[in-house]
Amino acid sequence: MIGYLRNNIGFRRFTAERYSDFYKAKAFMLGEVLDSDRHEFSAGARETLLQYLSAFESWLRDTERRFISTGRGVASDADSAVILGSFADTEKDVLGLMAHHPEDFPALFCECWYDMRIELQPYVEQILTQQFKADMLESFRLIAEFVIGYMNFTLFNLHEIDYLMQRREQPFLYADKIDLSIMERSLVSSPVLRSTAYARHGLLDGYTSPLRVKYHIDDKYINLTEARIEAYQKLRQSLDGCESLYF
Repeated sequence: MIGYLRNNIGFRRFTAERYSDFYKAKAFMLGEVLDSDRHEFSAGARETLLQYLSAFESWLRDTERRFISTGRGVASDADSAVILGSFADTEKDVLGLMAHHPEDFPALFCECWYDMRIELQPYVEQILTQQFKADMLESFRLIAEFVIGYMNFTLFNLHEIDYLMQRREQPFLYADKIDLSIMERSLVSSPVLRSTAYARHGLLDGYTSPLRVKYHIDDKYINLTEARIEAYQKLRQSLDGCESLYF
C-alpha cells in the first residue's frame, strides 16, 4: 500500500539532500576501490562493496517510505523492532547472495566474512538504535548518516580481509568511528573481534610481524564527550600489541 503523508514535500526535499550525501560518499568509496595503485582490491571485494551499497540504499529508501506511511519516525518499540529486523534481513540477504555465487566470491572469503559480520551485527544494531527518534526528519538524518558510516566501515572491513586473502605483507586493521562507538556502547573491541575471526580462518597464518592499525577517527569526534574519550583510550589499549598508523 502506498503511504500518504499530507504536505510531505518538505520531508521529500529533506530526504533528497540526505541521498545526495549518500551518493557523494558512494562515489568516493567506489573511487577508492578503483584506485588500484593504492589499494589493489580483488574483483570479489569490489563486487561485495557494490552489493552492500545497493542493498543498503534500498533499505534506506524502505525506511523513508515507512516514515511517510506512518507519518512519524521511530516512536515506539514496535517501530524499532521493524527497522532493526529489516536492517538485519538486509545484511543477511547480501551474505546469502555471496554464498550462492561462489564463482564471484571465494569460499574462504565468504566463510570468514560471514562469521565476522554476524558476530559484529548485535553491536552494530546497538549503534543503529541510538539514531532512532520520534521526529521523522531528525531520525532519517541520523539513520542516513549511520548508513554512510556503516558503508565506510564495510569498505574498511573489506580492505582488511582482502589484503589478507592476497597474502600481502604487513597486514592491518582499521579503527574508525563505528569501532569507537561499539567500544563506547558495549565495551567490545571490534578490531580485535575481527582479527580473531581472521585468525580462526587461518588468514593470519605465516605472518610474524604485528598487525598495523590504521586509525580513522578525528580528534573532534573523539573529544565530543568524556565517555567517548574514555572509550577511545580503551580501544587503543585493546590494540596495544599492534603498530599504530594515522591517516
